Amino acid sequence: MKKSIQMSALVLMTVLSAGAFAKDAKTAPATLSIDSKTEVAYTCQIQENGKKRNQNITVMYGMKNGEPIVAQAKVNGVISTGLFRVADPLLNRFVSEGADGTMWTTLPAKASEVRNVDGGTLSVQRNGANAIIVEKCALDKAATAKLK
Repeated sequence: MKKSIQMSALVLMTVLSAGAFAKDAKTAPATLSIDSKTEVAYTCQIQENGKKRNQNITVMYGMKNGEPIVAQAKVNGVISTGLFRVADPLLNRFVSEGADGTMWTTLPAKASEVRNVDGGTLSVQRNGANAIIVEKCALDKAATAKLK
């Protein structure tokens, strides 16, 4: 019963954040082009009912001139809108151009390094504040190696 309640909470949280993850062609610049793409797997923490547990996610990065310029996070089969890189010397920060405020962070990495560094936090804007979906995302080398 307890596991059923936890799964229901996860499904509810996924549904509530789905609006922030819905693909919207209006948020992507019409002139965006990439040279290549790379998918990376992470094991993150998610909080449910006051307890933390692991949640696997993947992120697809679009590269241009050796730099990651766009990312899309996939959590429980739900894919985020395009998240565009914002210049930041301390980390790679990717933010949606829509009002949902979806944001993904990773440690700094060039295109050749994204499959070797940990992620950070995936969040969305809720009531004027960032609501964390997953956090403390660690690179899952074994799962990443299985991705194309």
